[in-house]
Amino acid sequence: MNMNQGQATESTSGINLGSTVPHFGNNVTQAIRVVDLENQVAVRQEEIDILKQKLLGLEADILIKQEALTKIAEQEQEIKILKEIALEKEKWREQATGLSQDNDRLRQVNEDLTMETRRQRQTITQLQEKLMLMSTILDLRNTELQQEKDNKLRLKRKLHVLSTAEETVECRGRFRRQSLKDCPRCHAAISATTICRYHPKTPVKLHGTFYFPCCGLSGKSEPEGCQSSSHHQMGFGT
Repeated sequence: MNMNQGQATESTSGINLGSTVPHFGNNVTQAIRVVDLENQVAVRQEEIDILKQKLLGLEADILIKQEALTKIAEQEQEIKILKEIALEKEKWREQATGLSQDNDRLRQVNEDLTMETRRQRQTITQLQEKLMLMSTILDLRNTELQQEKDNKLRLKRKLHVLSTAEETVECRGRFRRQSLKDCPRCHAAISATTICRYHPKTPVKLHGTFYFPCCGLSGKSEPEGCQSSSHHQMGFGT
């Protein structure tokens, strides 16, 4: 209510206080206005307090949302890292699969090489056995060859004996009797022994030694006779 409105009210009612009634209208109006203002200020203060509380709540919400956004960003970063790890894991899994396949191939190659080594060892063992057998056969052949050489030498001597003209004991100066008391067959003294041991065939001289074809003995001197008689032979030396 303003002053114009008060004057209109006074004129309408027909009461004119004028100078007879003390004039309190303006003070009351001002007091009412102060109260209204104070009430409005209180309301406004309450609204301000409410707005402050809401603002604080909003700030808290903002902080919570910021923290949530930060956590979301961290989680997104972790998810990104996990995805990268998953991709790396998949790559490593593929590499592990490839390495496992390579390992299987190498294991198979190793087994094949082991089997081949065993076969080679068996082959080497068989070859060694064959070599030992061939060495034994060679030794036997060498022995047989040596025996054949010895037999050939003996046959050669016999052939030489057979192809040489037969000689008498008396024709050879080495076995010639020195006195009438010596036996012309065994060249021993007749009075010394009653048994005559002699060689029935003429000896042959080969390479500085005498070979006796009747018994196969040889030497630089006459060996003991291969035949015997109960009496000596009487004869004269030349």
